[in-house]
Amino acid sequence: MRALLTVLVLGTAIAAADAAPPSKTACAAACQAEIADCAAATGHLARCRRQLVRRCRRRGLQSCAGGTMTSTTTLPGGVTTTTTAGSLQVAGPWTFDGPLLTDDCGGGAARLTAPLYVTQTGADIQVTFVNEMEAGTGEVGAAGWSGRSHVCPTTTVCFEHEIVAAPGNPADAAFAARQIYGDGTSCQRQWRGKVRRGP
Repeated sequence: MRALLTVLVLGTAIAAADAAPPSKTACAAACQAEIADCAAATGHLARCRRQLVRRCRRRGLQSCAGGTMTSTTTLPGGVTTTTTAGSLQVAGPWTFDGPLLTDDCGGGAARLTAPLYVTQTGADIQVTFVNEMEAGTGEVGAAGWSGRSHVCPTTTVCFEHEIVAAPGNPADAAFAARQIYGDGTSCQRQWRGKVRRGP
């Protein structure tokens, strides 16, 4: 009985060790290139390190190396297609530039130039809206990529920023900024233009 208990305890300890997230040091080393790229694009080394190490600890060391997922679909008529999610590589610095299209809020900039920094793991991305100092999540697909942030600095107002971009460099894109108030009202500004790689 004691031998069985010892085996169970050791087995549980080994399984727990296997499931433990990577250390901060291991993640910082594995994500070193992405951290440097993010810091160069945004000028915020500590924020980049914190966000990328946090992602690595949640998703594993492989999250800093990119990656792809492949799925196979059988269409009507027996035609089989294979799609590689995340094959569109969008990681790195980007800049959106475009004129104001609509403004429900009033006072929007006639032209917006907004630096962005994107990290990618397969079809999942994280977009940092540099000017707003906000990070959000998004995804990559055959039609392009998108990301959205949502922050509520007070109980009376929340802010959302969203980028939607077609594949390519430069690529057609839309950028939206929303303000959502505690009373349920909201307003939005939208710019249409291009995103290009680089700060």
